[in-house]
Amino acid sequence: SSCCNVRWLCFVSIPSLFLRSQAFVAICAVTMASETFIITNRKVSLITLAVVFFASFFIYNASRLSVSVWNKSGSKKLSVHIEGNKLSLLICIMSLLFLFGLLTACNWMQLLVFIGTSVLSVFYMMPFKKNGVRIPGLRNNLYLKNVILSITWAAATVVFPIMLFHSQTFGSEVLFMFVRRFFFIYALTVLYDLRDLESDQQVGMQTIALRFGSGITRLWSLLALFIFTILVFIDPYLQNSEMKPVKLALLLSVLVSAMLI
Repeated sequence: SSCCNVRWLCFVSIPSLFLRSQAFVAICAVTMASETFIITNRKVSLITLAVVFFASFFIYNASRLSVSVWNKSGSKKLSVHIEGNKLSLLICIMSLLFLFGLLTACNWMQLLVFIGTSVLSVFYMMPFKKNGVRIPGLRNNLYLKNVILSITWAAATVVFPIMLFHSQTFGSEVLFMFVRRFFFIYALTVLYDLRDLESDQQVGMQTIALRFGSGITRLWSLLALFIFTILVFIDPYLQNSEMKPVKLALLLSVLVSAMLI
């Protein structure tokens, strides 16, 4: 009986740990980066995928932390404290160690994209507090919240991988892929605001779901997927017979997402 209980606890705790650690989100980012290599018919770079994984792992765990800066009365010295989940803090430290090593193998164009997306991510989540009051980030803006998040994901999973081949010339497929990725992520982020409705309301965060309600939010998300679908059909690169399986896979992903909405 005790053996069965241990097995049951493992069965329940492992998936829970997988989700709480944001590993699922990091794997999704890696999948999208892999799609970029496949669509552009380039050799997959494991180092690039590893950077995408650990960067996503770090950012989404760092969003659960806050860095508090206190100015003690009567003293010019600042006191800095990191608050939050210990597991998230451990994952952030581990991810940073891996990233320091992996980034040495990236070219300067990839490093520029990495720095740009990192800065954008920090301004988006803004984990800093001053004297106990959190400094508002870009995610506190009703309309910028989902746009900035979608741009960051598109840059990290399209531009960053493709910059590995920055010396080569590319056609319109990269631009189409970037815009498609933006609208696909945008549709999902708008929809996820419905899931976080109560928690966002408690912290006073403005979202499309809170402002316009469930019905309009779902229509908003479907509109983004509709634009994604149009881009699939008008992309000249995807009209080749060799790209038919990719085109079908993209349309299938839209169909599944629309059914979930």
